[in-house]
Amino acid sequence: MAIAEQDGAYEVDVHAPGMKKDDFDVQVDQNNLRITGEKSYEEEDESKNYHLRESGYGRFERSFRLREDTDPDQIKAEYQDGVLKLHLPKSEEKA
Repeated sequence: MAIAEQDGAYEVDVHAPGMKKDDFDVQVDQNNLRITGEKSYEEEDESKNYHLRESGYGRFERSFRLREDTDPDQIKAEYQDGVLKLHLPKSEEKA
């Protein structure tokens, strides 16, 4: 996960290769942002003789308090190429 600040917004990137958009749940509650997801276990191909197999799987959750200048009603999310990107605009009146 990476969190960065740009002019007028915060950007949150969650790197999750092999996951689909529907594997994520993003919620804002009382100024807290919560991101949850689950990566399913991939079955091994019995016809292969594995020497090494690394893959994270299972459920994860990340949450943090939004800064006071964030506009929670304008948060946008997109998922592309294994990265969930959240755009959290700053409130014009608090920026």
